[in-house]
Amino acid sequence: MQIQFAGVEGIDLPESKRFVLSDGMMLLTRQNNDLLTDGELGSVSYQLYYDETQELPVYADELDLPVEDLNLIRIIEEELTEDGESLSPDIQIFLSTLSQELEGTTKRKKKKPSENRKRDKKTKNFESPPVIDEPVDAKEIEEVTMDEPISVVPGKKKVAKNPKNTVQKTQEKTPKKIKPSIFKNRNVFLILGVFLLMLIIGGLCFNYFSSTTAQEKPKYSELMKKGYYLEAGKEYPDKQAAIEQVLYDKIVDSKDKKNKDALLQFQKVYPTPFGKFDLAILETDYAKALKEYEREKSDFKGSQDRLVLVGYCYLKTDQLSEAKRIVDETKSPELEKYVYKYEQKQDEIRSLEKKLTELKKNPVDNKEEIEKTMNALFDAKEELLNL
Repeated sequence: MQIQFAGVEGIDLPESKRFVLSDGMMLLTRQNNDLLTDGELGSVSYQLYYDETQELPVYADELDLPVEDLNLIRIIEEELTEDGESLSPDIQIFLSTLSQELEGTTKRKKKKPSENRKRDKKTKNFESPPVIDEPVDAKEIEEVTMDEPISVVPGKKKVAKNPKNTVQKTQEKTPKKIKPSIFKNRNVFLILGVFLLMLIIGGLCFNYFSSTTAQEKPKYSELMKKGYYLEAGKEYPDKQAAIEQVLYDKIVDSKDKKNKDALLQFQKVYPTPFGKFDLAILETDYAKALKEYEREKSDFKGSQDRLVLVGYCYLKTDQLSEAKRIVDETKSPELEKYVYKYEQKQDEIRSLEKKLTELKKNPVDNKEEIEKTMNALFDAKEELLNL
């Protein structure tokens, strides 16, 4: 399996790059331990894939760090059973596959430290016995069929028995040649057979999991109704921009902080062209919103509502000429009304400032008038600020 990270905050992990699951978890664990040591916070989103050919993740979630015991399987189980529901067979198969992948990697990495030393000891202490050219006593000759493996037993000598005739060798000084056992080849074939069988079973399990997941894919409307926005974005990638728009509209309509938090989380996992701009508008950071507009200007051409907001941002940052340009582009009566009021207030402020300058030339005689003019000036500036 493979893992990919995104939305990294407070830690140092490569984004938009897939890792073998074991390598990715090693990097994530190292960053998590650093956060625990430093007493700092971080977060990361991750996606799991079966292999590099898979475009859509089989599972995606985000993780707030640090975690005392970073156990990916336990974290996923707790997330999936958060509502008290039991795990479906599909999810159980997925978790089992994930567990086998992680445990298998751990076992492959373990080594027995004394294995080489034991092998060396055996080599040193037990050398191959030398071949001794000695006459063979006829009494020591045993008959052996070709159907059983030929081996050397201390104290006895064996020769092969012909299927048709039994041949007995006379006393010779030439040592016997032992033929290799055919069971060695049988063991090789047995191992290959088991390996192929495991591949077939694994393929069948993967096909079963994929088909059942596709059949049980939840409906988009049901996910949105229940507020499962991240899951909806995962199951329906082509609707991610629409989901972001729904969240933004809910925030504007209800002013609910819960919806704003949902938009923040969704934008981290599934960045959209308007996500950062909308968040900047909600935070009244008009300069930041204009930066996002300048960066993704081509995406805004098809969005009349957001172009009106761009014009409003120009007004709030005292860029009247740019706001008028947006009015000409959008033909928006609402934005034109704001621009008109803005110009009126600016003229009023300039007029009051000019009057105040003249009155201050004779402050004793114009004391009351100066006070009235200053109050009017403060009111005009406040109205412009709250426009």
